Amino acid sequence: MEYHVQGIELGNAVFTEFAGNLENYREMKEKVIDMGAGWERFTWITQGTPTSYDAVFGPVVEKLKKKCGIKYDKKFFLKYAKISGKVNLDEYADLKVVLEKIASQLGISVEELRKNIEQLQAIYSIADHTRALVFAIADGGLPSNVAGGYNLRVILRRALSFIDKFNWNLGIEDVADWHISYLKKMFPELEERKEEIEKVLQAEINKYKNTKERVGRIIQSFAGRKISEEELITLYDSEGITPEQLGIEVSSDFYSKVTERHMAEKKEEEKVLLDVSNLPKTKILYYDDVLKFKAKVLKVSGNFVVLDQTSFYPTSGGQEHDTGYISGLKVVDVFKLHSVIVHQLESCNLKEGQFVDCEVDKKRREILKRHHDAIHIISGAARKILGYHVHQHGAEKTEEKARIDITHFESLSEEEEEKIEDLANKIVEKSLPIKKYVMKRGEAERKYGFGIYAGGYIPSRVLRIVEIPGFDVEACGGLHGDNTKDVGFIKILKTKRIADGLVRIEIKAGEVALDYMKEKERILKEVAEKLGVKEENVPEAV
Repeated sequence: MEYHVQGIELGNAVFTEFAGNLENYREMKEKVIDMGAGWERFTWITQGTPTSYDAVFGPVVEKLKKKCGIKYDKKFFLKYAKISGKVNLDEYADLKVVLEKIASQLGISVEELRKNIEQLQAIYSIADHTRALVFAIADGGLPSNVAGGYNLRVILRRALSFIDKFNWNLGIEDVADWHISYLKKMFPELEERKEEIEKVLQAEINKYKNTKERVGRIIQSFAGRKISEEELITLYDSEGITPEQLGIEVSSDFYSKVTERHMAEKKEEEKVLLDVSNLPKTKILYYDDVLKFKAKVLKVSGNFVVLDQTSFYPTSGGQEHDTGYISGLKVVDVFKLHSVIVHQLESCNLKEGQFVDCEVDKKRREILKRHHDAIHIISGAARKILGYHVHQHGAEKTEEKARIDITHFESLSEEEEEKIEDLANKIVEKSLPIKKYVMKRGEAERKYGFGIYAGGYIPSRVLRIVEIPGFDVEACGGLHGDNTKDVGFIKILKTKRIADGLVRIEIKAGEVALDYMKEKERILKEVAEKLGVKEENVPEAV
């Protein structure tokens, strides 16, 4: 069901009752009423402006017109809007044909039409793209070549290309500030994160400017030749060169194609080592920190063993698996296939139906728990120091060390590293409780927001929440201690920018960190003795 006013769809309602197709369908157990309404369209139609941009963006569009020196013929644009609004762009492959059709109905040439609308279209795009960036960055988004961050980079660079095209003395950060000033009463978080928004935008603008000279040379190499859409997409994806910079008109869905191309990922097929389809779900004991237990062998296939219950943690969420022994046989790997946990033994003589005594390696378990706790603490510290845009993009916790990959727009300075490490160790010293509890997804999202997915989205109706009160909260299925004091000293080993918009932080925690520091001290002492200087004078003597 749709509802319209003078041909403009304001909203719709979809009543979903059946699943399947017209020939083969079934009634759904849970029926859905999907209501949708274009709120900005309501604003537009009640104000009677030529476009929704004029109604929705308030003073921002007017400031853009004034700043860019655009003369606005409202009477002409009303006529243009009525005609262009009826055009279905999906029916046209060539935008030139559309412009010719509209120009003909207006009784003017295509050149005159372009002169009247192109600059206005540009400032509408700049206003729209900048507002999207403001909200996205305030919510923790970051322009990059990674995942959804690529969408943000696309719209920012498109906005910047319009400014370049018309040689306007206009800063995107100023437009962002106008949006924040206009919207802050309704969205106070924009004002709260204003400094961070400006910092992220400026860093991205600098990247854009730094590539302009190189881009200019590439553009010159294409002078005088026809460029295919495939080449245009490749140029944009790899070099950030827009069709506008090349003076080429493209189809209205060009930027959608660019984004879809970039976002497409090949799905790896799950490697199934054995068939567990007929086995029951493994009963989990590791959340109760059980180290010794008895179990029944349900399946044996080579060196792979499935038990009815287990306290061996499988590799998951970046945390390495437990090791230990099953009836004296060494466990070398543990992984999950669907809801069944599989143990790989060094060698195996077990029989199905046999009862076995199992023991988890306590030392390894404790180190992995400390490293996992430390990663949560470092994640929270990085967000406090660097900004709300910091999210975990990946992590690994091993017996030797741990690492976390965070979203950030530049490499970390030595000062930032020190601040993150200092704050992390202050959290350890505060002896804060590490709470773990299970919550329904909706309840958890309402209470904590979508920030709980900092470690990645978890496709489950029930979430296990790990919280350090007042500091960090995440949905996490890993193993954790009960108090930050148990983590011990946290040492950042190094940080490095591993990809555009991604920074890796490597750490050690607890005894592993102390052993590392002792070894560093031993080496320093040895070098000082060989150089015949005091330890503090080694840098000068080298």
